[in-house]
Amino acid sequence: MTATDHRELSIALSALADEPAPPAAFDITTSITRGRARLQRRYRAAAGAVAVVAAVALTATMLMRPGTTAPAVQTLPAVTATPAPTPTSTTAPAAASDPLSTEVSYGWLPDWVDQPGRIDREIQAKGLYSANKDTGRSIPRLNLQLYPAGVEPPLNPQSPPYDIHLVREDAPPINGRTAYWANLPSGTQTWSLRWLTPSGRWAELAASNGTPEQTGRDVLLRVANGVRYGHRDVPLPVQFTNLPEEFGTPDMVQLSRPDPEGRGAWNLYLNFKVQGRTVTLELRPDTDEPGTMPTGHPSPAPTCQSRNGVWICAAVYGGGTPPALDEIGGLSGLLSRTEPIGVDERDWTTDVFVR
Repeated sequence: MTATDHRELSIALSALADEPAPPAAFDITTSITRGRARLQRRYRAAAGAVAVVAAVALTATMLMRPGTTAPAVQTLPAVTATPAPTPTSTTAPAAASDPLSTEVSYGWLPDWVDQPGRIDREIQAKGLYSANKDTGRSIPRLNLQLYPAGVEPPLNPQSPPYDIHLVREDAPPINGRTAYWANLPSGTQTWSLRWLTPSGRWAELAASNGTPEQTGRDVLLRVANGVRYGHRDVPLPVQFTNLPEEFGTPDMVQLSRPDPEGRGAWNLYLNFKVQGRTVTLELRPDTDEPGTMPTGHPSPAPTCQSRNGVWICAAVYGGGTPPALDEIGGLSGLLSRTEPIGVDERDWTTDVFVR
């Protein structure tokens, strides 16, 4: 990672902590690509509100630098910095049984998507779903997003020090429904394709780093018209039993296939906001020497266990342990209520939270 990458990540993290939500926006795909390996975990150690997304380097943006010509990737609304409630404040909403669900999935995809080194990511963050086909920093990638009901992607996403005002241009209908291009003001680059889904929610599709034949408008239109609709709960390799109500639904869930750091066939990351603190959980296959603690974690070091062939690590950030976590025995107590199901995806479950 270059000095420029570090600077851009720092800018994005600072902006995220200060912005209300929605609509300030940050790109998921590039953020995770740039946040992999050791730096990915360093970002998780950021304090306070930044830790909520720094945990997976979710906030580093692919911003248009002066003089670049590659198509820009669309962005993700910022996560709100939440003031710390007192222990007597209202508890979080009850968790959905499966915290990773969607109404959209890819259908037709261009041939270049299916190549060695591809990382598929599904992310749920503050009600926004994102599915990424990430094939590397300098080769094409796709990003499909589904916005929460009643939320339209903004035309003026602001990512300091860049102030971007997009221009709307009518696009051919997608499956008979309203669609438009979001273009950069110069008119020479398309930011994304946006359209209404059958449920009335907005979807957005963008690509980057490709030639017009790989990621141009004709390709985006074909991918969008091939998107499949229908509610889908994504099976996950974990089940939680009797978590305190204060945990609620995770602020963010990310499932990557394979693990971005090359340590197994998948990686699951969950981020909870609990009484003003950030509690994180990470699971991945135990591909290390048996009994060896996963390396590269930040300070404070997480509490880790290996069970059912899966490493599971828990950590807390934001100034002390929340009372709800203390009441169940801290991080060790949290792990005792967290059951890794196993490595084989055929065994995974959509019944993630058991109360």
